[in-house]
Amino acid sequence: MQNYTGPDGKTYGLAHLRTTNYMVSISIDSKRYLVPIVVTFSPHCYTTTRDETVLESDPWFLLSDDTGHRAFCKTRWESSADLGQNVGYLINNNLGCYEASDRKSAYLHLRNPNPKFPGNGWYVMFNFKPADDPSLVFMGIASHHHRRGFPSNVPKRTRPKPFGMVLEQWIRKRPQLVTKLTSGALPGTIPIEE
Repeated sequence: MQNYTGPDGKTYGLAHLRTTNYMVSISIDSKRYLVPIVVTFSPHCYTTTRDETVLESDPWFLLSDDTGHRAFCKTRWESSADLGQNVGYLINNNLGCYEASDRKSAYLHLRNPNPKFPGNGWYVMFNFKPADDPSLVFMGIASHHHRRGFPSNVPKRTRPKPFGMVLEQWIRKRPQLVTKLTSGALPGTIPIEE
């Protein structure tokens, strides 16, 4: 979806949440590689369930998924304006990420933290998943929202890990992907000579 036209007659652009490709440096078996990843953005970045009160008859209703009925949310849409740019900054600068304890392959990045109140800031929630084409890795941006403190699914006293390390650990848990990577059968992957 490139645009959404609301019941207010306004058109809300969504091009800033387009699929984007990045290269990430990781290390497997003492060798470094640049690995291609494809970043996608969930509709959750610009929709809400409004505490599960959205109905299909809601004029802002947009879709239904495993979280329930979702309506277009102007506040989330506005806050997503620089999300693509911020995700690129997270990846390109190898910023810190927290692993969620209750979800498989779910991670959080705290953006613009408030030094006076730990955990207060904007969160980017994401996960990795292999594509139907096993030569690609997808990073799905599941949500982007502000919180006043760390979510309950981030264990206390956890330190963030650099983004590249998080991706590397995820890949290591998938032997088929490791084999393709180390054998040179993963298209777009570039071995780095050290």
